[in-house]
Amino acid sequence: MAEIHVNIFGEIGWENNLQSVSAQTKSATKDDYIVLHIHSPGGEVNEGFAIYDHLVGLGIDGETRIEGHCASIATVPAMAYKKRTITENSNFFVHNPWTMAEGDASALIDTAEQLKAIENRIATFYSRVTGKSVDDMLALMAIANEIKPTQAKELGFVTDIIKPVMAMASLKSNNQINQITTETIMDFLAKMKSDMNNLFKGVKNQLPENAVLNSITATLTDGNEIEIITDSDMPAVGDAVVMVASGEAAPNGDHTLDNGTVITVSEGIITAIVEAVVQAEDLQVENSTLKSELESVKAELLETQNLFTEFKNKLEGKQMVYNRTQRTSFTDKTAKESNRLSGLNLLDKTKYSK
Repeated sequence: MAEIHVNIFGEIGWENNLQSVSAQTKSATKDDYIVLHIHSPGGEVNEGFAIYDHLVGLGIDGETRIEGHCASIATVPAMAYKKRTITENSNFFVHNPWTMAEGDASALIDTAEQLKAIENRIATFYSRVTGKSVDDMLALMAIANEIKPTQAKELGFVTDIIKPVMAMASLKSNNQINQITTETIMDFLAKMKSDMNNLFKGVKNQLPENAVLNSITATLTDGNEIEIITDSDMPAVGDAVVMVASGEAAPNGDHTLDNGTVITVSEGIITAIVEAVVQAEDLQVENSTLKSELESVKAELLETQNLFTEFKNKLEGKQMVYNRTQRTSFTDKTAKESNRLSGLNLLDKTKYSK
């Protein structure tokens, strides 16, 4: 039996998703044991439930280790196993779901109803895992306060409180993972709202209702692949960019495609595009190469022409010899026939003269 360690460190959606978790559990077998490490402020609801369903669906025994913070939808995959531990310095955080909405009164009412349905869905999920009533869970979510490890255990969210081991302390030191407070998570939610707004802009909120978004895969000069979400056949400013390998938003900064085009990315959105420019030196090299190839072709053509001329001359020479041979034979034959006749006439004349 082998321990398969699965990490959910950071936001659920861009940084951690079903694809990244599935990649970490790809080699797991029924005889293995999964250790799920969580330090996350939450993220997208559907992605959180998708991760939970994937882990449970594997049918492999395991445990959850909350190491730092487990908030919002990150609490859902945390419930994947019967054994759920939390370090004594960590905390737990649940709250009502929220989203952004726009439109008329009917659209806003519809969005509110959808949010309420998600709220009940999460509360029902918590109730099934903890054994508490749905109303108790709804009340806890409405308060939206930080839950200490002891309270998390009393409520049934976790089964054990553990002291962090030295290896874990070293990991925190090396990666500078600080304890997340309630204020931190609220700041995160505000930032997430802003990021989502940028993302909606990135996929072009001015599109007509029947517009279809395309997914363009491109390779960077460093070998990494990116996926560009666009409404056209070519990347454009405002398109969203995702790293194919991780499913995360492309890092901020300039990224050079293998065709030389440079895209500038900020918060996962293309903010500028500089098309590939062919340098004068490159043109000179290409021109020199083409000239060299042309000279080579000319030399081969000249050689072919010379061979053809030589062959033609030989052929004409053989034709002249053939023609002479034919004329000589015909002349000799005619001369012999003439002599024969002349001789006959001479004999006749001699005969008659006697």
